[in-house]
Amino acid sequence: MKALTRTLAAGLMSIAALLSCSTPVLAATTPVFNDVPENYWAHSYISQAASNGWIAGYGDGRFGPADNVTYAALSQMITRAFFAEKLEDAETSEGAPWFKAACTVANDLGLYVGVDIRTQHNSQEMVSQPVSRYEMAQILSNTMQAAGANISPNLNAAASNTADWESIPQRYQGAVAAAKATGLLVGTDELGTFSGDALMSRAQAATIMVRLNDLIQKGFPELGAPVDTIEPLPPLPQIVTPPADAPAPDDGTIVACLLY
Repeated sequence: MKALTRTLAAGLMSIAALLSCSTPVLAATTPVFNDVPENYWAHSYISQAASNGWIAGYGDGRFGPADNVTYAALSQMITRAFFAEKLEDAETSEGAPWFKAACTVANDLGLYVGVDIRTQHNSQEMVSQPVSRYEMAQILSNTMQAAGANISPNLNAAASNTADWESIPQRYQGAVAAAKATGLLVGTDELGTFSGDALMSRAQAATIMVRLNDLIQKGFPELGAPVDTIEPLPPLPQIVTPPADAPAPDDGTIVACLLY
């Protein structure tokens, strides 16, 4: 009996040891940012995007969800999420800025067609600018085409449910219609107002990455009508400008805190 007891005890200790070793490894795959609480509207999207390695945060463990997303950060997100092989194969010179590879790949794929920075994607000053809803719609439209989607949205349908359609520059109308049809970007009020000059936040960008990934996995729906199965983005949160001495986002390396 004593021998049996010792055997059972040893077995239980072995199992406990295995669990104590394996649990941190499994939990460590779930990044947690200290400024994205579980009750934050985009928590699940940000967590999924971070777990997949698509997004990064600040050096102190913050993600800065309400901060503006820049062209450089958005390009890094998109290329990591959907064109990872091309990003890995991109050749950059030693000492090149962190955004160089992502912006080069994005440009080569045509993601900047019709975008303000198209001919200036190598300029740190330009790619550090915030992205508007108009520019986000254009980049998303280009990304969907690069991923194999046939973009031919119904402009009349978009016009009928977009209160400020007449004020949308013609150069963006096709992209806005596509973004609204897929549910990636929707109106900012009950009238469907697009508010294209408003700036996009990092939380919204992470959310869009997850939803765009879902679309790509599904092979893209017909883009001529709204996709009811895709939950629209919530209203724009208030953008909070970080203090001047705040660290810049380290979008070149995943620096989120890990849950152990």
